[in-house]
Amino acid sequence: MAVKIRTAYFGGSFDPPHLGHLALAREVIARGLADEVWLAPAWQPPHKSRALAPFADRLAMAELACEGVPGVSACGDEAEFALEPSYTAAVLAKLADKYPGREFSLLIGGDMLAEFHLWHRAEYLAGHCRILAYPRRGAAVGLTDLKKHWPEALAEKLHGSLMADLPFFDISSTNIRKLLAKSGNMDNIIDAKVMNYINAAGLYRREGEKN
Repeated sequence: MAVKIRTAYFGGSFDPPHLGHLALAREVIARGLADEVWLAPAWQPPHKSRALAPFADRLAMAELACEGVPGVSACGDEAEFALEPSYTAAVLAKLADKYPGREFSLLIGGDMLAEFHLWHRAEYLAGHCRILAYPRRGAAVGLTDLKKHWPEALAEKLHGSLMADLPFFDISSTNIRKLLAKSGNMDNIIDAKVMNYINAAGLYRREGEKN
C-alpha cells in the first residue's frame, strides 16, 4: 500500500493571511507533524457575522503568501465545492474523495477546542480526523473542561491534540484590518507581495469599514 502524503488542512478566513500563519505552517512541517500544510480560505464560513473580503481576493493573497515556502500552499477547492455554509466536516470529506493519495489532518487554534463540540458533525471530526491544535495565548483548554462535552476517550484525544510546545504567534487579522483601514503599512506582519496586492486592490481601506 502506498504511503499517503500527510496534509494539514489549515482552514480560516485568511482576511488577510499574515506572517503568523506562515510561521505556524513552517513549524508544523519542521516538527514532522505533517508533510505539507494547505492554507484554505473558507468559501462561506458558518460562524462569521461580518462581511469578508471576496473569496477570490483571499485566495489570491494566500497563494502569494505561500510562494517560495517549502511544503506550504494555498487550497482553493472550497470554491469548486461551493458549500453554503462550508462546514469543515463536509469540506474534508470532499477533499478525501478528490485526493485519495493524501491523509488529512485538521489544524486549528487551541482556543477552538472549547467550542469544538458545537461544530457541525463535531463527533465525526473528533473521532475520524487527526486534530492538530496550536497554542493561543490565554486560551488553554483543560481535560476537565473537555469532559463536560465529550466522551472520555474523545476528550483525551482532543486534549492530546494540543501542541503546547509550539511558539505563540500573537498576530490578529482583526487588528491588522483595523490598522490597514487607517492606511497603515504592515510589511513587518504581512508578506510584501500580499501587501502589494492589498494596496493595488484597495482592500480594507474603505472609510467606515467594520472590522
